[in-house]
Amino acid sequence: MIDVRDLHHYFFLGRPEEIHALRGVNLHIDQGEMVALLGHNGSGKSTLVRHLNGLLLPDSGHVLINGMDTRDLDKIWEIRRLVGMVFQNPESQLVGTLVEEEVAFGPENLGIPRNEIKQRIHESLAAVDMENMLKAVPQALSGGQKQRLAVASILAMRPRCIVLDEPTTMLDPVGRREVMDTVGRLNREDGITVICITHDMEEAALFDRVIVMSDGVVAMDGTVSEIFGRVEELEKLRLSAPAMSLLANRLEKRGIRLPSNPLTVEQAVDVIAGIMPPTGELPPPAEVSSPLSGDVVIETNDLEYTYLQGTPFQKKALFGINSKVTRGEILGICGSTGSGKTTLVQHFNALLKPTAGRVEVLGVSTTGKKADLKKIRSNVGLIFQFPENQLFEETVKEDIAFGPRNLGLLSDEIEGRVRSAMEMMGLSYDVFALRHPFSLSGGEMRWVAIAGVLAMQPRVLVMDEPLAGVDPEGRKRLREKMEEFRNSGITMVIVSHSMEQLAGMSDRIIVLKGGRIAADASPREVLAKDGKLREMGLEEPVFVRLAWGLREKGIPVRPDLMSLDEACENIAGLIKPGRIG
Repeated sequence: MIDVRDLHHYFFLGRPEEIHALRGVNLHIDQGEMVALLGHNGSGKSTLVRHLNGLLLPDSGHVLINGMDTRDLDKIWEIRRLVGMVFQNPESQLVGTLVEEEVAFGPENLGIPRNEIKQRIHESLAAVDMENMLKAVPQALSGGQKQRLAVASILAMRPRCIVLDEPTTMLDPVGRREVMDTVGRLNREDGITVICITHDMEEAALFDRVIVMSDGVVAMDGTVSEIFGRVEELEKLRLSAPAMSLLANRLEKRGIRLPSNPLTVEQAVDVIAGIMPPTGELPPPAEVSSPLSGDVVIETNDLEYTYLQGTPFQKKALFGINSKVTRGEILGICGSTGSGKTTLVQHFNALLKPTAGRVEVLGVSTTGKKADLKKIRSNVGLIFQFPENQLFEETVKEDIAFGPRNLGLLSDEIEGRVRSAMEMMGLSYDVFALRHPFSLSGGEMRWVAIAGVLAMQPRVLVMDEPLAGVDPEGRKRLREKMEEFRNSGITMVIVSHSMEQLAGMSDRIIVLKGGRIAADASPREVLAKDGKLREMGLEEPVFVRLAWGLREKGIPVRPDLMSLDEACENIAGLIKPGRIG
C-alpha cells in the first residue's frame, strides 16, 4: 500500500539553519500491517508520517500510496482519504460543536451525499464505541473519548490506513486502553493499516512490526520480538525496549537465561514462574522511609475551585484540598483525566485563585491584598502540558529571554541567563539559539519551555506532564536534570497520569480522584495495595504488576518492586542455580 523511495526532506532549505530531516528513507508497508514507528526526538518520525498523506512533500524521492505519487496534486485528495492522520493532541483537530458534526466534517468536504454521510457517522461512531454520543459536545469529552472521536472522524472518510502520531501520550491508563483497543480492533476486523508513532515501549509491544528511525534514516525494521531482542542496539539509538525485555536481558547478564524473551508482564509472569517453584511465604513490602520534612513553600487549606461559577455551566473541580509542598522535595501529583491535577497546580502560582479556601505561596496568600503576583509567578515557574502553547518568539534565544526581559534585567544579565538555562537543559547555544521554536521536535520544544522558566531563576518548578512525548534518553536526562535542580535549591512539583513515571522520581505522591485527595504518601506506601490504584483510574508501575502477578503464583517476590534494578536483584536472588539456563 505504501512505498517510500529514497525520500529526502529539508527544513529551511538554503538557509543557515537548514535541517536535513529525512536522508534517503526507503520503506514498504503492506495493506493490513500493524506498525509501531519508534525513534529518538528529532529522528524524523513525524516528518516521515506527514509525507504519507501529503501534508509534507518530498524535496527528492517519492512517496506512493496505492501507486499514487503524493506530488501529483490531482491525486492528493484521494491520498488523504486513504491515509488518515490522528495527532497527539486531539483538540488540535476537533472543529465541530457536536460529535456528529465533527464526524461529518471530512465526508462533507469530500462532497459525499447527505444520506451517506449520516450512515457513515453512525458506522464510524459504532466502530469506536461512541454511537450513543451523537449530540455530545467534543470539548466536554474525556481525553480518551476525544482521541477516539478523532479516529471516528478519520474513519468516516473510509481510509485504508490510519497514522497516529503519539495518540496516547496525554491520556490516562483508561484512555490509552480505549484508543489502543480501538485501533487494534479496526486492524483485525477491517484490515485497516495502522502506523503509530510512540515513545512507550510497552505500547509498541502490542504491534506486529517495529520500524526504528534515527537521524533521518531507517535504522532498524523487523518483527516486534526481533527488534526488542536487540536491547544494546536500541540503547545505541537512544531508545529502550519494553521493561520485561530489559529484565530478561539483565538476568541473562547474570547467567540466568529465560526460556523465551517476554514482551509483556503477562508473558514475563508465565516465563519466570515456570523456572521458580512456589513457596508458602510471601514477603511484605519494604519498610517505608518518612517523607522529607522542611520549610513549607506552598500550602493549600480547604481549597475549592469551581469553573464558570455562577453560570449554568459551572463545574466544581476541587473539593477541600489540604496539601503542602516542602522546600527541596520532589512532589508527584497523579490522577486520571479530569481528577483536578492541572487545576490544583495552577493555584500554585496564582494563575487560578480559590473560589473557597486559601492558598499560600512563600508565606503570602494568593488572594490577599498584599499579594505580589509578579513575585509569586517569578518564583514559581509552570511548564504547561503542551509546551508549544508557551512558545511564541521568532527564535529560541528570544523565547527564553522573554521572562528575564520582563523582570527589567540588563541585556548582559539576560544573555547570561539565556546561556545558563540552555546549558542546564543540554541545548547548545550555537545550534539552537537562532532556531525557530516551531522547527523543533516535541521533546526539544519541551527543553526550550523548561529553559525559559529556568531563566527566571524560580524557587519552585511545576511541570505538567513533563515526560509526555519525550524519548527514553530524554526521560533519563530529565530525571538527571531534576536532581541537578534539587541540588541547586529548586523545589519541584511533577504532574502526571503515569504512576510509572512518578514512582521512580518522587519523594512523595499526592493522588487525586474526582477533585479530592485520595492518597498522600511516599511512593511505596501509595503502591502497597494491589488494585487500589486501578480503583482510581490509574495503573501500577510495570514491575509492581510483575510482582503481584508472580505472588499470585506463589513466587515470593516483594510486592513493591519499583525499578529494573530492584526486580532483577529480587528475582535473581530467588532462582536456584540448578534452574539457570
